[in-house]
Amino acid sequence: MVKCVINANQGKGLILPSTYVSKRVSEEFNKNWEIDLLWGQSSEDGNYYYAVRFTSKAKNPKNIVQSVVIMKEDLEDKRLMQDNLRKLGRIGKIEQSYLVAVSLFISDVIDEDGVPIEEVEDMYEFKKAASPLPYWVNIDEIISKIEREIENNAWRFPTKTSDEFDSEDSYGAILDHKKNYKGYRHPVAIRAGILRNWIGVKDDKLYREIIEELIKRGVIEGDLDDIGGKDRPRLSKNITVAEKVEISAYQFNFLPRG
Repeated sequence: MVKCVINANQGKGLILPSTYVSKRVSEEFNKNWEIDLLWGQSSEDGNYYYAVRFTSKAKNPKNIVQSVVIMKEDLEDKRLMQDNLRKLGRIGKIEQSYLVAVSLFISDVIDEDGVPIEEVEDMYEFKKAASPLPYWVNIDEIISKIEREIENNAWRFPTKTSDEFDSEDSYGAILDHKKNYKGYRHPVAIRAGILRNWIGVKDDKLYREIIEELIKRGVIEGDLDDIGGKDRPRLSKNITVAEKVEISAYQFNFLPRG
């Protein structure tokens, strides 16, 4: 393991060593950025997470300190590389090689003793801010709306074991054969078209980003590693809602919140 270097000129900031990139790139990155390791508990699920704060050293007329916080798991996710570059590119000079090196560096230093770590009060605030969704899209409100729609249309969701699913009237089914393994109620299969109407988004790209965020939250069952590829472009799944009846749907999990 490589010991981290504490930059005396930057307080508790970390310096990216040339072990991970060339000396030139390392010097260039440290000239343009200060990085800090953050750690804290998320009020959303009670788990602890790491994040990295990138503070740009670029000059601006008002001498405003400009920073972007990226969750460690998002920094390591290759699918989010372009999104991370876009966020950081707004406030400073950034290249893909910088982020790859920082990701490897952070993965190493968290196992070292004496690494300067800033504890934050609620990591969930940073996780929400890291969402690629536009500011006017409120995921918590979308989740609440889905729950309300299920309640208001309860008669359209027969239990799977009842075999009463109707292709014309039913919006899905209560998957009562499954244990409440994630939430406080049985999960519900919702027809893909119905869920899209409830969310009320016409733009395909934005709708996909919303569904991916719901998957990250755990309220929609899915694995981001299995979707979006050439072989499996769909986000919805074929779910059995009655004996010998399958529909294109999403599994919605009722998770405790608050």
